[in-house]
Amino acid sequence: ILDQIANVTSDGSATAVALGMRTGQFIHHLGHVDTFNNYSVDPEPFFDIMVRRPLAGLQVLDRMPASLLKKLSMEQMDLSGKRVLMRLDLDVPSVEGVVLDTDKLEDAAPSIMYALNQGAKCVVILGHRGEPVGYKNYYLRMEPLVVEISAILGMDVHFIDRPCSKKAKRLLENPAPGSVYLMENLKFYPAEMGRDAEPRKFGSTRRPDDSSLTGVSEISKDEVPENSVREVLETEDTEHTDVIPEEEEEEEEESVSDYAMSVSDGEGGVSVDSLMYQLMRPKTVEQFIRDLAACGDVFINDDVAHVEEPLTSFGGFGLPERGCGLMLAEFLKDSEEASVYQLPGVDSLSQAP
Repeated sequence: ILDQIANVTSDGSATAVALGMRTGQFIHHLGHVDTFNNYSVDPEPFFDIMVRRPLAGLQVLDRMPASLLKKLSMEQMDLSGKRVLMRLDLDVPSVEGVVLDTDKLEDAAPSIMYALNQGAKCVVILGHRGEPVGYKNYYLRMEPLVVEISAILGMDVHFIDRPCSKKAKRLLENPAPGSVYLMENLKFYPAEMGRDAEPRKFGSTRRPDDSSLTGVSEISKDEVPENSVREVLETEDTEHTDVIPEEEEEEEEESVSDYAMSVSDGEGGVSVDSLMYQLMRPKTVEQFIRDLAACGDVFINDDVAHVEEPLTSFGGFGLPERGCGLMLAEFLKDSEEASVYQLPGVDSLSQAP
């Protein structure tokens, strides 16, 4: 049946759309991705159709020509053999490592699959969760998303826990064809918010301003595990084979500074949750851009939710080709305001041909 559908759609006169996660996985397994490059991996596609929710595989049916865009679209880019750095909206809620809402991850799937179907060497997913204010916050890690993204795409997703590391660069120098990687929360680095890392030494006794902790929930000292932060992280990392830890001799271990562990609870006491205030290895904005640029050949932004936020990664790390993903392209086409092209998440993208 799949061979017959492939024959009908080969000349472009018909569009084949397959619905359902199992159907999508089956098609991928049998090597008919090119025939069904428009399929939904949603587990309940027919219900979504009834409520008029856009599906991953149906968005292409009413997509306007990419030529109407002023910015380069991923549909106009040659992705074959390229390492694609793709920024997505990954700001999803989770509790105790369980993702509560996967809608954003499902919405991001079409751009990932499109890049892979176009022959991309690999797709490296970038993004952030919450507002960790430049600290490595255990509760805002990206690792819980690995299982969900893997299920949605129907393929393995590998986790890189230290984006700006020699190990990450070596891993992505020659990745396996068609592989997908997810990098740790970029906002763990102050450089993502455009700030050079403060010259703070691990163990400093200086305390941050209260304003730097805005939006970060506090957990009482009694709730902090008795073992050290490093022991907790090492234990969890060894339980997941997809985690790619950094070699100790190459990178200085993260540590928890004294002032980061002493946070006022607003009532004259002290609330301690060291899992929220680890320090990533300090990076300047220039180092941050250089390290991540070494991990990819082209940049695609498909994070519509945060296009108004001035984030360093929106600059595309100085890569020669910087395009918009499928969702961002639709956002630009639907916008009636010319000023949308001046937004931080759009302005630095390459001009359309």
